[in-house]
Amino acid sequence: MVSKILTSVIMVLHNLSRLIFSPYTAMRKIVQESDYGQVGVIFGLVYLYFLYANIIRERTLHPFIISKSALTSFTVFLVTFFLVTSFFYIVGKMLSLKNLKYRKLVFSFAYSVFPALLWFIATSTLYFLLPPPRTISIPGKMFALVFSTYSISLFLWRFILLYLSVRFSLKTTFFKTIAIIALFFIWFIPYSFVMYQLKIFRIPFI
Repeated sequence: MVSKILTSVIMVLHNLSRLIFSPYTAMRKIVQESDYGQVGVIFGLVYLYFLYANIIRERTLHPFIISKSALTSFTVFLVTFFLVTSFFYIVGKMLSLKNLKYRKLVFSFAYSVFPALLWFIATSTLYFLLPPPRTISIPGKMFALVFSTYSISLFLWRFILLYLSVRFSLKTTFFKTIAIIALFFIWFIPYSFVMYQLKIFRIPFI
């Protein structure tokens, strides 16, 4: 049991490093994965982030407050993950795509969570270390520049992984992949707005 978990952790770290330096090659391999322990490790990291974020937000280690809020956020994350992957699976079925497997979407989209996870970890940590309001001094402007560059880089990386996830999971052409992603945003943007209005996510965690 322990050895399997360690193997999954090592594989997650290995695939993550490849996603950073060679996302195209890495995603082609990831959609062929069958070790669901890797998905469990990634989801576990997401849950740990929600615990961490609530400690920062509530400024308390009270187990009930933290665990209750984190569990709610994590549940919404799982529901969103299921809706997103199911959407692409249904679209694939409607297009009668060959070799369509839901497993491929689960693995590719699980790994695609990493850019968002890294961004949220950074913002939560900076909120604790450098709480607002922040000054417009030279150090303040330098901080804003560095953080903006970091955010844009992760956003571009996230979009690349989204494209590759759809492309390799559904095995679609470039233009068909872009069309499917555009169709996805038609419902996902209103969904994100509802989550924002409900004060669940200010920025969708997916």
